Amino acid sequence: MRLSNLRIRTKLALLVGVVVIGALGAGASAARLAWQDMLAGRIAKLVAVVEVARGVASELKHRVDNGEITRVDALTTLSRILMDMRYDRGEGYVFAYTYDGLQIAGVTPGLVGTKELNVRTHGRYLTREMIAGVRGGSPIMLRYDYVRPGGSTPVPKLAYAEPVPGMDLLVGSGVYLDDLDAAFRPLLFRYLGTGLLLALLVGVLAWIVAHSITQPIARLGARMKTLTEGSLEEEIPATGRSDEIGVMAR
Repeated sequence: MRLSNLRIRTKLALLVGVVVIGALGAGASAARLAWQDMLAGRIAKLVAVVEVARGVASELKHRVDNGEITRVDALTTLSRILMDMRYDRGEGYVFAYTYDGLQIAGVTPGLVGTKELNVRTHGRYLTREMIAGVRGGSPIMLRYDYVRPGGSTPVPKLAYAEPVPGMDLLVGSGVYLDDLDAAFRPLLFRYLGTGLLLALLVGVLAWIVAHSITQPIARLGARMKTLTEGSLEEEIPATGRSDEIGVMAR
C-alpha cells in the first residue's frame, strides 16, 4: 500500500507509533547505559582491591626469592593479611588459591588450607575455572551464582582474579550484582516512563493536528458534494482559514 493512499489520521497514527517505539527504545538504552556505568564502577573497585592483594603477595614472593622467608611462611603471612582485607561494610573479601586448589584465603576461615578443585558451586567448578584462566599469565573475570554469607538463595556474582607470577598462586575478589539489578529496575521504569510521557504528548499533539485538518476537510468535502448536486447558495466552509484548506475553500 502506497503512503499517499493512506488517510491523514492513519499517517499521523503511524508517526505517533514510530515516536512511541523510538522513545521507549531510547529510554531502555539510557537505562542500560546507566547500568553499565554502575557495573564499570563496581569492576574498577574490584580490580583495585585485587591489585592491592597481588602487591602484597608479590612483596612476599620477593622476600622468598631473597631467602628471608620460606614459601610456606609467605603463604601463611599472605593468608593472615588477606583474611583481614574486608571492604563494602565487611561483605567484600579477598580469596587466594594455589594452582593445586589449596585455599589460602576466602570468606570462610574454616576452609583455609583445604583443597577446592573438586568443589562444585551450582554445577560449576569455579576454582578450576579460575586456575585454568590465570595459568597463562592473564587475569580472568567470571560471572556465576553464589549464596551470600548468611543467605540461602544464590544471587548473581562477578569475580576477578589475577596470577601472582612465580608463586603458582592467584588472588581475587568478587562482588554481588543483585543490588545493581535492583537499582536498574527503577532506572528502567523512570526512563521508560519519560519515554511514554513524551509519546503521550506527541500523541495528543498529533490528535489535535489531525482533528484540525480532517474535520474541515470533511466539511469541505461534504459541501463540494452539495455543489455537484446544484446547491450554490450555501456558504462554503473554511474560507476564512489562512492555511492550505482555506486556499482550497476560497
